[in-house]
Amino acid sequence: MGKMRRFLGLLTCLFIFAFGASDAFAVTSCTQCYSSCKSGYTFNANGNGVGCGSCEEGTCNTSESCPSGYTAGGSTYNACETTPGAACYKNCTAYNSGGYRYTPTSNKAYYDDDCSFTSSCITPCSSVSNTTATENCLVPQLIALNAKSGYRTCSGNYTTGCSSAGDTCSGCSSWGECVITECQTNYTLNNGTCDPTACTTSNAGIDHATAVSGNIVDGCCATSCGTGYHVDNCECAADSSVSCNIGQYVSNNTCYNCTNKPAGDTSVYTSSSLSSCPWTCISGYLKSGNTCKQIVANCSGHAGQEYHNGSWETCPQGEYCDGTGYVLDGDTWGCYETCPDGTTSAAGSTSIDDCVGQSAT
Repeated sequence: MGKMRRFLGLLTCLFIFAFGASDAFAVTSCTQCYSSCKSGYTFNANGNGVGCGSCEEGTCNTSESCPSGYTAGGSTYNACETTPGAACYKNCTAYNSGGYRYTPTSNKAYYDDDCSFTSSCITPCSSVSNTTATENCLVPQLIALNAKSGYRTCSGNYTTGCSSAGDTCSGCSSWGECVITECQTNYTLNNGTCDPTACTTSNAGIDHATAVSGNIVDGCCATSCGTGYHVDNCECAADSSVSCNIGQYVSNNTCYNCTNKPAGDTSVYTSSSLSSCPWTCISGYLKSGNTCKQIVANCSGHAGQEYHNGSWETCPQGEYCDGTGYVLDGDTWGCYETCPDGTTSAAGSTSIDDCVGQSAT
């Protein structure tokens, strides 16, 4: 029994102590806010920046200290108002770039703050000639040249480094011409220049065209079309189903009279609907240029003879008369051919094979 009474008494003391302690520390009991940070940051469990984000009960005062093992960037903290993210930080380190030394203003950056730096020149300005330094062509240059990209090379002195004030040096004193590496759409690189892309049957966008002319920028024009189509104002239009009379041609589904044959009744049209309006001479006439001349004599049956002013005579020396062809109205001579230079023939010859060297008689 004695042991039981001592045990119950001990429990009572502990309860009283615990209840009293709870009241005593209600104002300052806080819990840590975060245990993980965003990418690139580290959780600062015991260093500067750890904060207490919420109170279990009551209100924390700015003059009160954090619980043992916690620091809010100083000797005091505000458990209810300190930015919770201050518990997260990343290290800031110095680095060199482009002739400058970048030194961090602080060795750590907390939560959303990024590292800040001061810069100082580490490469003095120096000028060199005969450099191969290049840079991209300026946009106005590219537009003027119908180019999409290109580069230019320094043709003067090139200065690198930075001035004593930390400013970047001036670079190239004189740049060369823009060398084009790629042209804008609808232009093709040709010997260093961007020329309008030539039209082809694949890029002209003209259906049924078999040949085209022009370029993409100024416009393409069909010059010939496939079967069943014809050129009409640079496009390929379907051939009309309109049937025209002989001596007429079709255009825009309308028949028009042909006008290209010689005047008079010695010639006739031979087809319809064709814009070329083909024609021929009537029987007893032959084409001579753009006219029809009457046939006055037929050489057939007169081999070895030539026609002269309405009479047939023996083919003279130096000529041959093979009995082919016609004599047309207005011709004085006909039905003969002259031997090639350096040859001659006997009178009455009928073939070019009769023409031999000058010694022939």
